[in-house]
Amino acid sequence: MVNLLLSLVIAFSGQVKTADWQWNSIGPDGGTVLYVAPNSDGSSLLAVTPSSVWKYDGTSWNIVLDHVSGGPIYNTGQDSFCFISTYYDSTIVYVSTDGGNTWTRKHSFIFGISGYSNVNGRYIYLATDNYIFVSSDGGNTWTTYTPPYPVYIGADVLITYSPSHPAAPYLLAYYDSSGYRIARFYKSTNGGASWNEISYSPSLFGATSLAIDPDDTNRLAVDVGIVGGDKQTYPGIYISNDGGQSWSFLLTSLASGIIMASDMIFHNGNLYVASQITSGIYKGYEVSGVWFFSKIDSLKILNDLASAGGTLYCGYSGGVLESSNWQSFNDITNGLKAVGVPFEDGQFGTSHSHVVNNTLYLIDNSGFYVEHNGPIFSNVVYITRDGGNTWEKKFVTDLLVPIGVQTPINSDSIVYLSGIGYEFDSTGNFRLHYIYRSNDAGQLFIPTDPGISLDSLTGIYDVEWISPSDPNRILAKFASFDKKNLKVLSSKIVNGLLLSTDGGQNFSAILPNIIPLRMTGGDTIALSCFENWSPVIEISFDGGISWSTSVIPITGTYYATDLLLHANKLYCSCNDLSSNNIYVSYYDFSSGILDTIFVVPAGPNVVDMRLAYGNHKVFTDVVVSDSTGQNYSSIIYSVYHDTLTVDTPNMFFTAIDTLGSQIIGFTKSNSVYGSSEGYVGVNENPRGPTTSIVHVAYTAKGLEFSVKLQEEYSLSIFDITGRKIFGGKFETHTLTLNGVLKPGVYFYKVESGNYKTSGKFVIFR
Repeated sequence: MVNLLLSLVIAFSGQVKTADWQWNSIGPDGGTVLYVAPNSDGSSLLAVTPSSVWKYDGTSWNIVLDHVSGGPIYNTGQDSFCFISTYYDSTIVYVSTDGGNTWTRKHSFIFGISGYSNVNGRYIYLATDNYIFVSSDGGNTWTTYTPPYPVYIGADVLITYSPSHPAAPYLLAYYDSSGYRIARFYKSTNGGASWNEISYSPSLFGATSLAIDPDDTNRLAVDVGIVGGDKQTYPGIYISNDGGQSWSFLLTSLASGIIMASDMIFHNGNLYVASQITSGIYKGYEVSGVWFFSKIDSLKILNDLASAGGTLYCGYSGGVLESSNWQSFNDITNGLKAVGVPFEDGQFGTSHSHVVNNTLYLIDNSGFYVEHNGPIFSNVVYITRDGGNTWEKKFVTDLLVPIGVQTPINSDSIVYLSGIGYEFDSTGNFRLHYIYRSNDAGQLFIPTDPGISLDSLTGIYDVEWISPSDPNRILAKFASFDKKNLKVLSSKIVNGLLLSTDGGQNFSAILPNIIPLRMTGGDTIALSCFENWSPVIEISFDGGISWSTSVIPITGTYYATDLLLHANKLYCSCNDLSSNNIYVSYYDFSSGILDTIFVVPAGPNVVDMRLAYGNHKVFTDVVVSDSTGQNYSSIIYSVYHDTLTVDTPNMFFTAIDTLGSQIIGFTKSNSVYGSSEGYVGVNENPRGPTTSIVHVAYTAKGLEFSVKLQEEYSLSIFDITGRKIFGGKFETHTLTLNGVLKPGVYFYKVESGNYKTSGKFVIFR
């Protein structure tokens, strides 16, 4: 940090100050919970989000493991847990022996996991395309076995076992071999060392979850999801009462709307199903050999089920539910601030909207996850209308995967949601939607596009710009992907920029062969992008119809990581790809002047930079990490006139903005933090009420107002009757009024952010 500051002193011609701003968590409560694991007696609970592990002690939530990738978690003893962190083609095993408070890294695999056991216990089974890894001591040591299914064909695997027989697991592997889709069911009696095939069936291809009845180890349940175009497979639940030798399709499950279950669990002979596409949790019960299903929670998309001490816990798209009677649920999310707002070079995912009238729309965009048991969905929109003091959690039950949320820069009532949603049309066909819109400030979202079939899903949209004069005019990024290989997320390709003039019903390609990054503006639009892998800044003066790269005189290897249009100036943070220096600059459209505000010299730790604007100051966030990539920190730069203030928060920010009277920092794993100290200026100390902040005097030039504020302020003057006779917004410290006021008694009011002061003065003859 000291070396960086010394470099900044050289690079920045003005004054440089260090700060120690206070950052407070301002919410919102919630976040996508992928997996849950209660302690053996239910005295505590661990919850896994896409990038953290949280612990709940019955009253409060705290992060116990951060900056990890989401994966399954197991209670392996009263105070012992094992967590499997999965990220693409690597897997890391963590073990805790003190109730999840501290963790030890035990093992790592250079393989992606195709499947894993779903039962809490000392035995843990992990499957890859090539191997079966088994631990019988809670994840401390592992043994490698040969799998029973063919290798190198992308097999997906489901594993379960009875807690009373942990060395006798069942395994369901389904795969596509030479165009023939098949599912094979196996059992081991020696802890996974060898396997016997019990049955095979095309009907079970596409299974999303597998459960075993702990009271009857011959009773198993499999849920099959939607497999596009496969006539041999019917979505719904299949039951076996003979240890998997034969399977019966439960038509009642399909009639109830269960067509993709993320998890299932038996309890007292009943089957509880966490459903995703038809969101909620179902209770299945058998009467005279016939199974019936009733929905006991219909609002939330459930991801994972676990039980302990007679209590059922559910991880869902907005937090955690618990039920002691297995019928009604309490939301215990309060204090779980796990909403993730990551940025990946700004290429895709508008996680939060413009801040308008202290209103901010936010989605949990921690990542587009597709696991072996089906997509991990999130469908919650978080809304604050009072600058972050309170938050509303709005459920959009037909939105499966949110990608972005955006409002026009001048309105908080028009809201666009981008992502993947669904509906069953009038003929019963399953259709997907890309874009939803609300005209009433987020109370009701309806799809704007006509919808497509599941087999036609080849890309997703992200609405990034909305015209301030015509909310039907929008610009969206488009990303295509290989629909047959959704797991390989790196295969997604951002194809270009699209324009719609009818609110997202139809699009036309405006810049079809670019990689769009960051976009900003109202009637004038600035776009940072790559064209033929060369970084450029495109400018449009006509609402996105025509674009030019010749307006801004930034040439060479400057890659603009962020942009902001304000007061006829374009602010940008640019990474010079040749020197790795990062420049914070602005271009004045009126004068044609391009000027650099300051430079961050090249260094191995500088990864990225973000830009926000508020109260006539430029704020930037440089994300740094050490060489191991395990430790993260953020550096906030605040520039006001000729003073540069540098603050180092104790949390990892992925982006920043301004909200109300605060700078806010978005995080990847624990929601939003705010600092009012950062907003009030380089003096760091918030202003208190004082009359000396404004001084009224008479000079030879006329009536003079001296306002000792370092930000833009508004000045209003009223006569003795209370009638406003003068007002405006000013930035200068000294304001001279000559001939504006006649002799008399007057009152003034000065406002800047949350600061207000007033006073009285008299003009004599």
